[in-house]
Amino acid sequence: MLNVPHEFVADDPRFSELFDHPRDVDDPVVAATLIGEYLDARVRASVDLQRRQVVLLSGGVDSIVLLAALVRAFGPEPLRAVTVSGPTGGVDTDAARAVADHLSVEHVSVTLDPVDLIARTRAAIATLECDELWEVGAAVVLRAAVDAFGGPSPDLQVWTGDSADAIFSIGGRWPLHASLSMDDLSSAQQTRWEALLSSERLVPDFHARVIDDEVWNAYGTREAAAIAVRMHGDALFGGDKPKEALRTLAEQLGIPSEYARRPKAPMQTSSGLFDGLLAAARASVASLPNADEYHDPQVEPIEYNLVRLWLHTLDVRLAQANPGR
Repeated sequence: MLNVPHEFVADDPRFSELFDHPRDVDDPVVAATLIGEYLDARVRASVDLQRRQVVLLSGGVDSIVLLAALVRAFGPEPLRAVTVSGPTGGVDTDAARAVADHLSVEHVSVTLDPVDLIARTRAAIATLECDELWEVGAAVVLRAAVDAFGGPSPDLQVWTGDSADAIFSIGGRWPLHASLSMDDLSSAQQTRWEALLSSERLVPDFHARVIDDEVWNAYGTREAAAIAVRMHGDALFGGDKPKEALRTLAEQLGIPSEYARRPKAPMQTSSGLFDGLLAAARASVASLPNADEYHDPQVEPIEYNLVRLWLHTLDVRLAQANPGR
């Protein structure tokens, strides 16, 4: 199963058997070694060097470790790293470029201007048939990244670090203060983690819709989950440091600590993408009838924008219900 493009671990009929394994790893260094061995097997089983290898590099530890693992297995020459930013540039690009330079991997930086961002947002909503914020943001970034290499093509093999949050940090929901095994978690916490592993996206065929192909997910496999369920809290978090095992692995792979241990927000935020969407949303609210009579929606507190938009929606619904008012 190591060479499946985008695998949801819970699709495996033996998924529930994972939780029968003893929790026998409590050292982040041991955990890092296990994850490193897994990633080596994952990429060696999956990379097709006849295709161009593209890594979505956000500057966070998940994608950094993925890129470093690919370099360790194949060297830098077959690889290209790409980082997408919104109109403000975000905070990801410099870190991503520094990591790519450190690994001698060619780095492509894509900055979406406001017009392009709005056009891509409209296209993403139409493609996904969904306007959910996180799905649309992820679709805009993915498509922009692939378009930087000429658009969707059988010649591309696109890699992502998606799923590491769910697999190796229990979505950030593990009690950070405790050295716990999975058996020590409350039933509600364990159920929530199992749900994270088993849940599909809101748009199950998300990647196929956005780029006409599957993205190759480094972490979303049964083999990765089988490692994660062996880990005590200290192995995953090192006491109170989220993703300690992955950060330790990044350092083992030669990534400087300033990048291996860099705090990271969700890609849609740290890329500056949401800043661009927020600016567009404010401009839209400012164009509503009478919106600027008392305040300027472009600079007033965002809560006022939200209420203005809600009131406008109520007005539209009332007009639809009472056409002759």
